Amino acid sequence: MRTFLSLSAAACLLLAANVRADDDPQKVIEKAIKAHGERAGKGKAAVFKMKGKFYGLGEGIDFTADFKIQEPSQNRMDLTIEVAGEKVEIVQAIDGDKGWKSAAGNAEDLNKDELAEAKENIYAERVNRFVDLREKSYKLSSLGEKKVGDRQAVGVKVSHEGHREISLYFDKEKGLLLVSERRGKDPMTGQEFTQETLYEDYKPIDGVQQAHKTTINRDGKKYVEGDITDFKRLDEIDASTFVKP
Repeated sequence: MRTFLSLSAAACLLLAANVRADDDPQKVIEKAIKAHGERAGKGKAAVFKMKGKFYGLGEGIDFTADFKIQEPSQNRMDLTIEVAGEKVEIVQAIDGDKGWKSAAGNAEDLNKDELAEAKENIYAERVNRFVDLREKSYKLSSLGEKKVGDRQAVGVKVSHEGHREISLYFDKEKGLLLVSERRGKDPMTGQEFTQETLYEDYKPIDGVQQAHKTTINRDGKKYVEGDITDFKRLDEIDASTFVKP
């Protein structure tokens, strides 16, 4: 009996070791980097177009958007939405420690809360592209496994001083990012929410697997649903792109 118990204990320890190895957060990230392509987090600049629906006001509103991103801290979104048959153009840009927005051509600086949230969004997007996750300043911990749609996913929690925690879930088999979860805050109302961003329809672009469909849910309700219609990686974007007019 004692021998049987010893063998059982050894088997349990071996199984636990295998589970821990599968869920080791650094190994999960390394597998993800390999699955997406080593260049996934190394490109300095990118531009892409998106179309879809915005549900933040209730019923889905059609939108088109042009995004321009330049590492480490420049970002611009040109958004066109259609409300009651009228097209409204909105721009928001971040240029390091400065930011501005415009509606119908009237530009103004972002206030303190808007700028802080926009910079947090840039940080989150960098994490979602695995930028710098090999650096020691990032703390990675295992979140175990869960189902994302019909896929089994393994999770990694990313922590960094000065930023909110982000939970990333990767396809256990393929290594591709399936969902990113984090807390967010509406700078206009101060209301906090849980944001879940789902990534689908991966296609290779310049040796990198790029998701072409994105769905954003806030507190369990659909917020944005968009499809990338064009994506390009660039060496550099003219700095004037991000400067307030």
